[in-house]
Amino acid sequence: MLHGYIEQHIHSDRKLDFLLHVFRYWTIHLEVLECLLRINRIDIIYKSFMDNSHIIMDYLKDQIKLPDFHYDYFMSTRIGIFIGIMDTWMKNGKSESAEEITEIIEKQLLFAQKSTLIF
Repeated sequence: MLHGYIEQHIHSDRKLDFLLHVFRYWTIHLEVLECLLRINRIDIIYKSFMDNSHIIMDYLKDQIKLPDFHYDYFMSTRIGIFIGIMDTWMKNGKSESAEEITEIIEKQLLFAQKSTLIF
């Protein structure tokens, strides 16, 4: 999935392209996530994303200037958000498209930027 994104979006300037790619992929290949979430094995999803995070970080290293000690926090924040969104989407009947999920997240991020509430 990550290699596919990098091959398709070598010079993309759109911030939400990666998010949309992830949701498009996982709304089609949902069986694995559904099974793991149903049996409460979020740890497997988390580990899989962390084990492969170097692929996207190598691609983004020139765009994201994070000190090395923030790398795990950078990834775990995004993985946690992804797991929460997919779990909520499944519990709500999987009615939104990948594009709609991305739009919802974009609105949430804009709200978070303007809000005094962080969590």
